[in-house]
Amino acid sequence: MGVYKTATVKQVEFIERLMQERQNGAMYVETQTHGKPLLEIGSVQASNIIGVLLNEPKVEKALAQSFSNDKKVTVTGEGLYRNDEGVYIKVQCSKTSGKLYAKRLHFAHGDKKGSFVYESGLIFTLLPEHKVTLEEGIQFSGQIGFCCMCGRTLRAKDSVAAGIGPICATKF
Repeated sequence: MGVYKTATVKQVEFIERLMQERQNGAMYVETQTHGKPLLEIGSVQASNIIGVLLNEPKVEKALAQSFSNDKKVTVTGEGLYRNDEGVYIKVQCSKTSGKLYAKRLHFAHGDKKGSFVYESGLIFTLLPEHKVTLEEGIQFSGQIGFCCMCGRTLRAKDSVAAGIGPICATKF
């Protein structure tokens, strides 16, 4: 029997990019991983997901049809947001296009930690006033284990206790 290997960081980054670029990419990944964080899936499963996503049509065509010209991104920066329904959303910048996109916090089958899952068009629903304040973010982060500013998983005990990572903490 072979040794189980988890997905590499490069595989995960490529899947995340494909989730943004391909129609139904995020939905497909969610169904294949059952909400499990991408770094915890196997490398073979990651390869299979990449193969399927590469064969999907690019999202630009779908976005041009589904979003009219009056839809604009109104948020100006990365960080943690909470929409009018109280759902936490992580906004980040694409490494390839430089554009902002959004991921909704999703909890799978009793998972207390949750993970952020890309959702096409979600960025268009956010307003600047949805940005979480530092105090709200720290309270939320203490419960869930994500940095209140960037939404990254906190691992160091000091960062988990503070609710903010060391890099984001230097910005205050």
